[in-house]
Amino acid sequence: MKKLFTLALSAMMLISAGSFAQKTDTLKKRARSKAKSAVAKADKKAAETQAAAASATDAAKAKADKKAAAAQARAEKKAAAAQAAASTATSAASTAVTKKAAETKAAATTTTSAASAAVTKKAAAAKTYTEGVNNSADKAIGKDAKGRTIYLGPKGGQYTISESGKKQYIKVADKLKVN
Repeated sequence: MKKLFTLALSAMMLISAGSFAQKTDTLKKRARSKAKSAVAKADKKAAETQAAAASATDAAKAKADKKAAAAQARAEKKAAAAQAAASTATSAASTAVTKKAAETKAAATTTTSAASAAVTKKAAAAKTYTEGVNNSADKAIGKDAKGRTIYLGPKGGQYTISESGKKQYIKVADKLKVN
């Protein structure tokens, strides 16, 4: 009787151990498949975020290019108008033969050089600086002389963003006072 009981108990233990191993394998397989699907979802979301960031960057670049082209066109139009006015003044001054005509011609020449200097200044002022995109959560605290935005870093450092999107830290002498 003891042998029969021992044999039955051993059989039950083997059966339960086998079913436990099957459950463990099944649970491991499910965990692996869930992990794979979670990784795939994360990769997909990261790709979507990267694509959105790229399109935002492209849109910002296109907008900046459009503004620069408009500023360039305005500067060229003003330069053409100034040259037309100067050439009209020069031709009127050259037709006169008297002393007043010579003085007018000298004044027109002076006006022409002043107008071209003004046009050159306006064309130089039309150059714009395009900033890169700031992906950090740092606070903007002002602008520098070139019109770039100055940011305050987490440890108190001040920096601007270059066109390529890199941080350019400001020297101690040029820092802004922060309250």
